[in-house]
Amino acid sequence: MTWFWWLMSLTATASSTPAVAVRVEGGAESVESVGEVRWQVGRAGQLGIQAGGGRTSAAWIDGYTVSSGAVATGALVGTVPLAVGQTVRVDLEGALGARQLAAFETDASETASLRLVTDLSPMATVDAGPVAVRLGWIHYLHHQLTPGFVLDKQGAVLRGEVVWPVSDRWQVAAGVRTGGVFGHGGDGGKYLTHGTASVRFVPDTRRPWTNW
Repeated sequence: MTWFWWLMSLTATASSTPAVAVRVEGGAESVESVGEVRWQVGRAGQLGIQAGGGRTSAAWIDGYTVSSGAVATGALVGTVPLAVGQTVRVDLEGALGARQLAAFETDASETASLRLVTDLSPMATVDAGPVAVRLGWIHYLHHQLTPGFVLDKQGAVLRGEVVWPVSDRWQVAAGVRTGGVFGHGGDGGKYLTHGTASVRFVPDTRRPWTNW
């Protein structure tokens, strides 16, 4: 139960007012919108929840291609500081959740699947004057739980983002993720390039929020 008391200690030091973000991400194969709420915990950590959904034309069920479908996601998200300097900081970001897929067009015998989603992302944030530049990578490890248990997606892709604090409480950000992933015994290999755009409201200006 050590993890439980650790989580309770973080919750006790969390900022009372959360930050809120709305993000759109996608590329040629999919477009999704995501809402997220985060609290600052400890001196520089974050803990939150996210939920979203959208359309996809590049997914799999039991290794069979889904050429058209809808997805819905929900996850716990967090950020742990690894090193904090005057103008540079390094954080480990993570997400643990579920992803539901409903197929409209597929070769699979089933038309729905549920995935366990685990993402880890070491990120460096550099204060570059009027903007913050974020560079790192994200490692995907997704397992299909139903209709059968199988490795659905694995791989590490590069991640970059620029954050503009347009006021004391509002930020806009734009980024890109690019790299190769695979799954289903190699049948699901593909190269991803996704763009992201987000708007964020950060009520607690005493703490840094650019590492998000």
